[in-house]
Amino acid sequence: MRHRIIGSLVWLSVAVIVLPFVLDGDGLKDLTQAAAPVKMPVPLDIQPIEIEPVDPAQPIALAPVAKVAEPQKAQQASNTAPQKPTLDTQGLPSSWVVQLASFKSKGNADALRKKLIKDKYAAYMQQHNSNYRVLVGPVNTRTEADKLKSKLKQGYKLSGIVVAYTINN
Repeated sequence: MRHRIIGSLVWLSVAVIVLPFVLDGDGLKDLTQAAAPVKMPVPLDIQPIEIEPVDPAQPIALAPVAKVAEPQKAQQASNTAPQKPTLDTQGLPSSWVVQLASFKSKGNADALRKKLIKDKYAAYMQQHNSNYRVLVGPVNTRTEADKLKSKLKQGYKLSGIVVAYTINN
């Protein structure tokens, strides 16, 4: 009998302490307030985009795959003529990105990515093991990637590295 009385007193004290927090009536205040009127969005004048039809019977012309030149010849060629985009072994365009930073914290990487996007760079994040890489690009040629790297170094004081663009699934 004594245990029942003690148990009842404990439940009563818990109810006295907890119930005022739960049933304080704050929810009723929200129901009695009038809802603010919703402002309608301003209509935009959007012009339709016209797309030229493509004939599916016509084959798409691709540039031939460039052969790898000897180092001295390749260096001389890059100094004299602008570099053209090339195709990789699968027939896809070779692209380059600038890996600007690598962070352990996803929050730090996301903050840098958002800052780059705000400044109109094509930035994205990639997880590699437990690190988060911040990459900018892709661009079609290595020369463009080097220019992008130097531009980012001036603007953000981060010396990134140029790496080949890969699609990770």
